[in-house]
Amino acid sequence: MQVSHIDFAFHSLVFNMRLALVLALVSSLQIFQQSSVDPNQYDTIWQASLVTAAFPIGKFIATCFLSFNNVNLHSELDRCARLLIVGAVISAIPIISSPGIFYLILRPDEYPLDECTETVSIDGDAPEPIKSSHPVLFVFVLMVINVSIGVPLMQTFSTLIFSYYGMPKNLASIFSVLYPILQLIPVMISTRINVSRKRLVLGGYLVAIEAQFFLLLTSSYPYIPEKHQMIAMTVLLLILSISFVIPCNTALCILFEQFDGSNVKTASKSRCVMWFLASISTLTFSKVLVTYGFAVAFFPYFLGSVVSYAVMLFIFPSKHSFVIKL
Repeated sequence: MQVSHIDFAFHSLVFNMRLALVLALVSSLQIFQQSSVDPNQYDTIWQASLVTAAFPIGKFIATCFLSFNNVNLHSELDRCARLLIVGAVISAIPIISSPGIFYLILRPDEYPLDECTETVSIDGDAPEPIKSSHPVLFVFVLMVINVSIGVPLMQTFSTLIFSYYGMPKNLASIFSVLYPILQLIPVMISTRINVSRKRLVLGGYLVAIEAQFFLLLTSSYPYIPEKHQMIAMTVLLLILSISFVIPCNTALCILFEQFDGSNVKTASKSRCVMWFLASISTLTFSKVLVTYGFAVAFFPYFLGSVVSYAVMLFIFPSKHSFVIKL
């Protein structure tokens, strides 16, 4: 009996590692697709925005389909893997097909669950997940703040934003590669400290919102020397990109805990909202930036983050309700 438990634990570990590897590869493909467009290759900024927005628009359409239809998880993942390979060949960059090929090689023969409408049962020794007092509102607000906090902007327009205040394009490209590497630092730290998920999410978003505020202030203040403004904006953008990585990833872990098997599609529908907003963001930000400046282009994101955060304070999953003491 003891041997069977060891074998089961080993196979579970291998299964989870397989899925984690595939998820990491697909995530890297997503980042590549959103950041590989060079605006200088197009005649107008609208053309570049449309090409860049093709990825989130596709994600929005696919997520809508999955949210309103019952799909077989195993066959759907196989289909996605083959589409990744076809897309890579069409893009004439065969190396990017590693996600699809690796999935077809490493995919398990059987999945513990085959329908997207079910949730994984909790082990008897594990604590019951804490649910929000308003779970539907919570997951939708969570997806809104994931967009407004600046994730799609940094993934798609980091080079454009870094170079907007005078940074040479080569250096801006280097910083665009540097900030994802720096994001590893808080992720590694978070795995070694004992901090509740609530503090990680709310604390991380608060730091990111403060960075957004100082970005607006720095970009709007007219008496800062240009070089100093470029340095300040660069530092604040790096702080923003590092600060939102933990709350965005940690919050997604809480997302599907809010529903049982019959309502899990609500979480998927909330991701439709996220990809819809990401599409609008990608389509409009660069044009507004070039036409009206950074402060005007960035202010709606700051406002959306503040409003979303204020709502989240009251409905975040917790054993104790949030109360403002006067």
